[in-house]
Amino acid sequence: MLALPCSDDTREVSVVLLDRRPGTGFRCNPEFEEQDAQVAELRNIVHVDDDDDILSLTKMSLEYFGGMTVTQFRSGRDALDKIDGVGVDLLLLDVMMPDMDGLSLFRRLRGVPGLEDVPAVFMTAKAEQLDPAAAREEGVLGVIAKPFDTVALPATIRALWSGGTQEAGRG
Repeated sequence: MLALPCSDDTREVSVVLLDRRPGTGFRCNPEFEEQDAQVAELRNIVHVDDDDDILSLTKMSLEYFGGMTVTQFRSGRDALDKIDGVGVDLLLLDVMMPDMDGLSLFRRLRGVPGLEDVPAVFMTAKAEQLDPAAAREEGVLGVIAKPFDTVALPATIRALWSGGTQEAGRG
């Protein structure tokens, strides 16, 4: 369970961690509103990952802290079968999944009408498994290492979207 109240008085956010230990406090970041105005075109993200915890944390982070709309799929096959008609500005893909790896999925999604030019950001616990130069040539904006900072994730993705660094460190 994730509890995400953000009080106008303290701007405090309480998060119950997935390992069920008592959560930690995070501050809401009013700068996200300013960032939204600067990168207004980044709104719709398709996220594919086989880990339910990562799916939950990513959706919470991008929607609550980042104000983005996130459509999620639990496998590459699921994404390929159901992505038709989904608005996509950016693909956020896990590198290692059981049915197909993230780069193979990305290549296949680029063949779907309307997705030919949609860029991707990869998330992985093993960034060394992805050749950054080859990935950039195919339209990959960067790599986010797992575990990641849920509060900083929207800003990290926006930085990659707007041409920031190619690899984001762990949170």
